[in-house]
Amino acid sequence: MKTKLLLPNGYKKMGWIILVPSLIMGIVLLATNFEALGLRATVFAIYGDEIFGDTVIFGLLKTNVMPTLVGVLFIIGALLVAFSKEKREDEYIASLRLSSF
Repeated sequence: MKTKLLLPNGYKKMGWIILVPSLIMGIVLLATNFEALGLRATVFAIYGDEIFGDTVIFGLLKTNVMPTLVGVLFIIGALLVAFSKEKREDEYIASLRLSSF
């Protein structure tokens, strides 16, 4: 059975390399209330409401982007690990994985 939807096995190693550090960094960010590395940048916001500040609609906002970057890296790493083939994958595992997609 050919599974064209799965990535090659080499992507699993790259996925683990991305997933583990982003998981550790996510735990650190949660423990420090998202202020461990204050990577501040100006980003476009559709709607931004600060607690004691101005409300911005379709404008630029200066914010900490580190939680977003860590979340995106975590999702990319998890997808690479989940959607790559095993080294020794039989037809039952391949069909089960293909039906779960």
